Amino acid sequence: MMERESKIGERRVGTLVGSPAAVVALGLFPSIAITTRVDYALTVGVGVLFVLVGSRLVASLIAAVIPEKVRFFVHLIVISTLVTALDQAMRAYAPVLSRALGIYVPLIAVNCLILEGISQDRSKVGKAALNALGIGAGFALSLTLVALVREVLGSGTITLFPLEGWSGIVKVAGLSDRPIRALAFPAGAFLTVAYLAAFANWVAVRKGWAPRAPGRNGPMGPDSRDRGAPESTA
Repeated sequence: MMERESKIGERRVGTLVGSPAAVVALGLFPSIAITTRVDYALTVGVGVLFVLVGSRLVASLIAAVIPEKVRFFVHLIVISTLVTALDQAMRAYAPVLSRALGIYVPLIAVNCLILEGISQDRSKVGKAALNALGIGAGFALSLTLVALVREVLGSGTITLFPLEGWSGIVKVAGLSDRPIRALAFPAGAFLTVAYLAAFANWVAVRKGWAPRAPGRNGPMGPDSRDRGAPESTA
């Protein structure tokens, strides 16, 4: 029972910010370029989710008829096709957002390859789709969380999608006049990702969802006294 709860808790933390795939992908272009605004992060996150689930579905359907030697290239073509369709749809229905994101929409293909670990899933269609849905949702949530922290603290605003009669921008009282401008710079993205990942790891260890580091059962570790000054010998 305890082992089952541990696995469930580990999945929850991994879905938010502790997932290795999410941390690796967040360390690349998205955290630097598009996490300055929440709407940018949401768009890219949902785009990655769409492409990831679609490519996994197609890959699991055609895995039995595609030779092993060309499977990766076929998978790459599928991802590129879905990303191109997404890019064209954004150009047609959200031109302002498409122009703002620019090259970062086509580069969703790179993120999908990283998140999939450049591997082909031969499992059943339903299982493959659920797996991709979990990975994509974790990346989207992580990206949005980084953008929320950076925009709120770095600009004092929360930028969402505009509606008729509303610009979509929410000003945060107390921060809109005196934001922490450093978080709006590229270095702020890396700092935000690092602190969120550290917090997720801390929660996982505290809840018992992840093992403690060897020799670190306390603030100084159980062997902290042994690492002090050497005992004098007579």
